[in-house]
Amino acid sequence: METKIEQKISYRFSLIWIVSLLLGLIFLGFFLQGYFSLKLAIEQRINNELVQKKALAETMAEIIHFPIDFNTLKSRLDELKQMPSMENLVYFRVIKPSGDIFSSTINQEIGKRVQNFQMPEETIIDDATFQGDEIKNITARSSLHDAAVQIGFSVQNIASSEQDIIRFLISDMLFFFLLAVCFIVLFKIIIKPIEELTGLCNKMSKGQLITKPIESEIQEVNELTVAFNKMVNDLKMQKGEIEKVNENLEKKVKERTEELENLTAKLEEKVANRTKELQEKIEELEKFQNLAVGRELKMMELKKEIEKIKRQKDIGIGI
Repeated sequence: METKIEQKISYRFSLIWIVSLLLGLIFLGFFLQGYFSLKLAIEQRINNELVQKKALAETMAEIIHFPIDFNTLKSRLDELKQMPSMENLVYFRVIKPSGDIFSSTINQEIGKRVQNFQMPEETIIDDATFQGDEIKNITARSSLHDAAVQIGFSVQNIASSEQDIIRFLISDMLFFFLLAVCFIVLFKIIIKPIEELTGLCNKMSKGQLITKPIESEIQEVNELTVAFNKMVNDLKMQKGEIEKVNENLEKKVKERTEELENLTAKLEEKVANRTKELQEKIEELEKFQNLAVGRELKMMELKKEIEKIKRQKDIGIGI
């Protein structure tokens, strides 16, 4: 029985670990789902930015033709940069076929030449590096091939939002881990001792009075264990006293039973003797009755003989 209870406690302990593992896997699944959904959403945002910036570059390329007033173009570019949708804009350039920057939202690069610049046949989107940051670069040419519009915008803000969400997910994961650790500690210092006490109570209900030292870091659990062991010891003492009383009662019952058996034997003996006496008297009466009946029959026969003799005598006298 003790082995079964220990197996039951071990089974519950294993079940708790399995449930914790399943919860961990579920949380990990949600984490991965959130991460990949985030990646997909970020890629979608970047693609939307590319579509918008590409449309803007192609539209501006169709509008801008040389000769054009520098100040007017510069003011238009500065106005574009101040628009809310251009918050991630790095630069907006108008480039001559020679590669010289005619106008730009960055004043320091106006008049400089773009290295290895070639007038594109169609709109080009490529990755570039600007002042150490990775950016997307879009280059579109005008229909007259006399100018090119180049837009560079950063995806760092989008990526930083991704990192913020990842940090949030990781913090959630750490919180779940700490929660699991707290649960395990709680199980060790509270639930497991209570499980052991429950097992001892089950044994006690089946008559097995067993004391066991159960250690816990919770004072109340230790006090409960001490009280339980004291109760078991008291029950043992009471059980011992009850067993002594039962032994005395059994002894008295045995003695009384022996007395009753002796008395019964004596009564049976008296009844047997009395029965024997009555049987003998009955036999004597039966013998006497048989003798009396035989005597009566004999007398009846004699009477018949006498009557017969009388008749014969009367017949002889008449003759």
